[in-house]
Amino acid sequence: MAGLCEGGNEPPGSLKATSDEELFEDNPEEYICRDIEGSDVDTRRRAACDLVKVLSRYFEERMTQVFSSYVQVMLQSYKENPMQNWRGKDTVLYLVTSLASKGQTQRHGITQTSQLVDLNSFATEHILPELQKDDVNTLPVLKADSIKYIMIFRSVLPREMVVGSIPQLVRHLSATSQVVHTYAACAIEKILVMKASDGTAVVKSEELVPIAPDLLNNLFRTMTMHGSQENEYVMKAVMRSFSALQARVIPFLSELLPKLTEKLAIVSRNPSRPHFNHYLFETLSISIKIVCTADANAVSSFEEALFPIFQGILQQDVQEFVPYVFQILSLLLEQHNSGTIPEPYMVLFPCLLAPVLWERPGNIHPLVRLLQAFIHTGAAQISASEKVSGLLGVFQKLIASKVNDHEGFYLLQSLIEHFPDNNLSPYMRQVFVLLFHRLSSSRTTKFVRGLIVFFTLYAIKYGASNLIAMLDSIQPEMFGKVLEKVIIPDVQKISGNVERKIAAVGITKLLCDTKEMMDGSYANLWAPLLQALIGLFELPEDESTLPDDHFIEVEDTPGYQAAYSQLAFANKLDHDPLQGRFPFANRLERFIARFAKNHLKLRDCIRGLSKKYPTLNFPAQSSDSKAAPLCTVEGGTVMRMLEFFHRIRLCQSLAGGRQLGDSQSQTIRKIQQVFGEDAMGVTQIMEWFNRLKDGRTSAESEQHCGRPQTVRSGAVVERVRNLVMADRRLTVREIAEEIGVSKDSAHAILRDDLNMNRVAAKFVPKLLSPKQKDLRRDVAQDLLDTANTDPGNKKTVVAMEASRVSKAEKAQQVRSKIKVMLTVFFDVRGIVHHEYAPEGQTVTKEYYHDVLRRLRDAVRRKRPDMWTANNWHLHHDNAPAHSSQLIHTFLAKHGITTVRQPPYSPDLAPCDFWLFPKLKTPLKGSRFESREEIMRNVTTELNTIPKEDFQRCFRQWKDRWAKCVQAQGAYFEGD
Repeated sequence: MAGLCEGGNEPPGSLKATSDEELFEDNPEEYICRDIEGSDVDTRRRAACDLVKVLSRYFEERMTQVFSSYVQVMLQSYKENPMQNWRGKDTVLYLVTSLASKGQTQRHGITQTSQLVDLNSFATEHILPELQKDDVNTLPVLKADSIKYIMIFRSVLPREMVVGSIPQLVRHLSATSQVVHTYAACAIEKILVMKASDGTAVVKSEELVPIAPDLLNNLFRTMTMHGSQENEYVMKAVMRSFSALQARVIPFLSELLPKLTEKLAIVSRNPSRPHFNHYLFETLSISIKIVCTADANAVSSFEEALFPIFQGILQQDVQEFVPYVFQILSLLLEQHNSGTIPEPYMVLFPCLLAPVLWERPGNIHPLVRLLQAFIHTGAAQISASEKVSGLLGVFQKLIASKVNDHEGFYLLQSLIEHFPDNNLSPYMRQVFVLLFHRLSSSRTTKFVRGLIVFFTLYAIKYGASNLIAMLDSIQPEMFGKVLEKVIIPDVQKISGNVERKIAAVGITKLLCDTKEMMDGSYANLWAPLLQALIGLFELPEDESTLPDDHFIEVEDTPGYQAAYSQLAFANKLDHDPLQGRFPFANRLERFIARFAKNHLKLRDCIRGLSKKYPTLNFPAQSSDSKAAPLCTVEGGTVMRMLEFFHRIRLCQSLAGGRQLGDSQSQTIRKIQQVFGEDAMGVTQIMEWFNRLKDGRTSAESEQHCGRPQTVRSGAVVERVRNLVMADRRLTVREIAEEIGVSKDSAHAILRDDLNMNRVAAKFVPKLLSPKQKDLRRDVAQDLLDTANTDPGNKKTVVAMEASRVSKAEKAQQVRSKIKVMLTVFFDVRGIVHHEYAPEGQTVTKEYYHDVLRRLRDAVRRKRPDMWTANNWHLHHDNAPAHSSQLIHTFLAKHGITTVRQPPYSPDLAPCDFWLFPKLKTPLKGSRFESREEIMRNVTTELNTIPKEDFQRCFRQWKDRWAKCVQAQGAYFEGD
């Protein structure tokens, strides 16, 4: 390294005048994206800094000694002639950062540093003086470097230094350099969000008040500068400043809110910066909350300012902004506490029920919340306008969707809570019928949770006996089937404090208030229902899933529409419809105590159980209560039910790793104390104790008779389904080895139980539905029509991801453990970009986001004509990572258009039908001993593919579109 520093014209990390410096001045937005967001992976500077970091990891002391002398030389050179030698100090800042950095996170910046680098002294001597200079426009590169130093080391520098730098950062918001004032805004935002060890903000609101006028004025003035009219970092800093100041920002809002609404009116004409727009709406949301908390009547001022703009957005159907508008309208309407919906909202209400609005996935959640706000504020007005049937029509549409059924339950819960009984009673039987139709066609975990909460809320609102009567009116003894098949087995799946509370109260009413459950036709279910209720209190949430959770309907797959983005400052707190009015625990305790009054053994059992589990807190009964035979129910005694619960509780405690502190003898004694003569025998207790101690996690008895479990049992089929859904490129042999069954059995499960077939090296549903076929045909026809205007398809870059290459197996069929995931982008001219994922990395939205950044750099370097014209397209499949909001935002921000890919269509994906098989064929039969050897051989194969083959691939792609259209969307190739 000494030789490198002495012999090179430019030391490691220097700012190369012909590249980065020009980018700083001519394309500041790209420079910021590279430097702050970390997309400069292919630059000379990043390579040099990474080299220094790696060497410092293994030779920290030596590296620090080598570079220290050169740092001093360059700093002295800068001191002698700053205007001439500023690049030397720029290099020093990067070297110090590389040497000092040991670990960092996106949220906190650098969190681990080298003990050999004195960051505090360096900041005092060389960073703060740079920021304290009067002229904020001199040597802008060094200004940006200094600000970045404060920003990335904010978690390790003293609080006094970090907070004390805020006035200097505020000054640099007025810098003419876009990079400098953007860095200043970004640094301010990150400092304001910092938290102390006790969870409080590092920067207190009162500390901001003295500089608040300059801070806010400079931030808004920055958004008038060239290139920063829609600067997302500046708007985010505005949002964070409002949040930090809270009520102290109110005196400034009379001047600032008109500027915000003016900015909203401008960007709504041509939305092009998704992040900027999001932070703008967040800023409006927090302004509404702050002001209306101080003065509820101020909501009319916001409505007067925002309604004309919102009206224009809705009339012009600005799809990117419509979900935001609905969220802010909900926030505004929720501020009205008079019980009357203002007239402008009532004029809008019928439009919200229009089917076209509900066709867009991004509208659904904010629309449901807005309808809930209408119902909460003025249910009587809505009822008088005869719109109940319209609301139930929306509910019917939502409940039919696997993706949006929970939104339907939210809407139905609001209707039950706020509408008078006589308004809903004519419709309720049909509501139940719709729910049962959906349950029979698609029983997903999410739907079952919502269904149980709805049933129990109905029992609370209209009475438990009315729930039983309603269900039995649909079909005789339907209530018993619901208890046995839905509520008792699945109530443990309910999550969320409010939802669990509703379920507990509703089940308590069923246990306590219904004659049918006490001594009627459903008495045999009383004990199992009580057991389920106790489990809801005492046992952890059941996180298992149901079979229908695994396949998503085609119409519910993410499309390329404006997605929904939650406004954090417009978020609604969880609503508790019970609001503490039902002390269900005491109610249950009193009931069981009364029930046990004449059943001494049950009473003693409950007393003992209450000592073991204080959370149940059953009141003790007087000892002179008359004894009576233990109440028995069909299927066993209540005593046995509670004993069974005791087993489960013990099992869960052991499985959860908690120390009970009881020996075997102590456990026997306690069980005998609780259950008396009805306790299990000592031998059985000892057997259970040893089983649980050895890791047993089930309280069920083991089966010792009957036919053994077959390889095509439900559990095995479920494991195969999960494997395939995680990686559709698995071979039948790999599946068989992973599950531990024969290859023939694995093939039978895929073919007969899961109805899957292999198409273009991927498992897909064996039979496509009519809708899936129609979608495949329509997409293929659209692509054919587009191809006619661009016969060579020269503008398309095709993405291949999650393709695994592994070492060859031995003759004994041992499953390979060395696997490499390759991502490739290519066009008609050849490979554009490829990279190998780190070991253990999966394709998440964050990882794919970084890959796309590197792809853009590759296109800029290798396809300058396409980069300049910005006329290239991206093709990838519908994987969750590709369809995420993060990726949609990135693509929209950079103007990257995508080529549609229908679901379950590997036969229409070039990576699947051509590149993947072509790449693996020459490697088949080879044995590799390391990841590096695999990557080296794969790269060699990629580089040897001739240009003619890529051209042939694109011709084949077009031919496959034609075949798909001719086949009316059906698969046109077999295994």
